[in-house]
Amino acid sequence: MHRIEVSRQRLRFASLASIVLACLLALSCLEALGGCVAEKPKQQSTENRSAEIEVFSQTFVAPAYESELSIVVHDDEPDFSDILNTTAPFIEFSEINSFGQCGQAVGLLGKETLPQGPRSDLQKVTPAGFHNAEYPWIEDRWVYNRSHLIAFALGGGDANAKNLITGTYSLNTRGMLSLEERTLYYIVSTGNHVLYRVTPIYEGHEPVARGVLIEAKSVEDDGAGLSFCRFCFNVEAGVEIDYSTGYTHADGTISENTVAEKTFIPDEQVTYVLNTFSLKFHRPDCSSVHDIKAWNRMYFAGTREEAIEMGYQPCGYCKP
Repeated sequence: MHRIEVSRQRLRFASLASIVLACLLALSCLEALGGCVAEKPKQQSTENRSAEIEVFSQTFVAPAYESELSIVVHDDEPDFSDILNTTAPFIEFSEINSFGQCGQAVGLLGKETLPQGPRSDLQKVTPAGFHNAEYPWIEDRWVYNRSHLIAFALGGGDANAKNLITGTYSLNTRGMLSLEERTLYYIVSTGNHVLYRVTPIYEGHEPVARGVLIEAKSVEDDGAGLSFCRFCFNVEAGVEIDYSTGYTHADGTISENTVAEKTFIPDEQVTYVLNTFSLKFHRPDCSSVHDIKAWNRMYFAGTREEAIEMGYQPCGYCKP
């Protein structure tokens, strides 16, 4: 009798195992045929981020570079329709995906987000594709900067890997800088807030972005004071970039005997030069300005009081 009960139990287990196996096979067949048995949660990570990113409810593809480092896109109209009823200042960064690509950085910026102390060294962060090389015609010689998506001067923080990409000297100090300066001056001079988003645009799984899309819109006046939508190219004159690796070489369009000119000071509207590393501000003709690394140098068209209100201290040498 005992043997019969054991045999019956084994038979029941065998039948159950057969049923489970049959179910699994059926599920596999349905999935293979495209059937939808149980929809998996959609990944909102950056695994598939590429040059084709959904922006403005349409697919955005990096435009071809011609000559300008920064160009108007989407009729210069930002789209913050996905950020509604936001009143408290914030800054958020996307996770870095498995290819080393940073995602969007977005924030509601104001005086509350501006830095409260000097920036530390960024050397401990190495963005994907950061294979630096020297070229004599580049002002600081090095082709790459550790480029903040949201500038440190706007509150983007310190050595945050989620906010740093491999960006050329020109992207960092020419293409993006003027937009960052406009945004900073608007915040300081009005006390208002700005919705601000930077989206690095990649091709496929390349570790080095082809450029960044920057959107900004002032909040209290609904964009009347500040509003733009620009694409800044991640390029450098005289240098060919392999975006799939980050390695570079001279393209032959600039003589290797060419030496870069020193510090560029813009038009007479500039009243002070800010050092975003030390949080000091200088007169434009101060000799110390020439020693400020280009990626730490920001031109400011405001008053002495506004510079101090932003947390900057006057240079002890030129006494601005």
